[in-house]
Amino acid sequence: MEQKGKCPHGEFLLAEGCPQCIAERKAAGEEKARTIVELVEETGVPADNLKIEVQDDGSVDFTMKEEAPDTAVETVDIGYGIRALPGGDVVAVVKVGPGKDAVVVKLLEEVMRIKEYADKRVVQSPQDSKDAVNDIKGMGDLKKAIEEKRQEYVGPLNAHVKAVNDDFKLLTGPLAEADKVTRGKVTAYNNEMQRRQREAEEINRAK
Repeated sequence: MEQKGKCPHGEFLLAEGCPQCIAERKAAGEEKARTIVELVEETGVPADNLKIEVQDDGSVDFTMKEEAPDTAVETVDIGYGIRALPGGDVVAVVKVGPGKDAVVVKLLEEVMRIKEYADKRVVQSPQDSKDAVNDIKGMGDLKKAIEEKRQEYVGPLNAHVKAVNDDFKLLTGPLAEADKVTRGKVTAYNNEMQRRQREAEEINRAK
């Protein structure tokens, strides 16, 4: 048995929908499309910036979409992936997730290929030895490439850590000096008190 539904126009087959409702929605969609074209032509405003609503009475309301504020902040590159913000603030721009880096993935594939070949390698002749030495040289070049890639990730981080440590040394340095000076003065005071006590004891013994 076919299921039926109801709408303002009466009953309709659920599998087919109400023909009149479908026609009205189609007409509304076409009206909205025509309205968008007309508004774009009349106002010069891009369609993406228009919010259009077709009312039940067939009238069309439109408003301008609010543009998101420009949050881009101009920064100055001061090297090693560190950028200075207006006002003196500094942010570190660092790369993360080397495991997803296409170059790193390619290097890994090359390393695993070399490792597999090295495990199976047999050196039993002068030519075998020569080939192995050449491969060792190639491994040296590969190590260099890996280190250069690693520095792309850790270089900015290390530079940022150094910059942070240098800034905090402006705090810890004077504090350490103040601690040293204060301890020295306390020690000097204690030494003086001990000296006076010894003098007093010597005077008392001499009486």
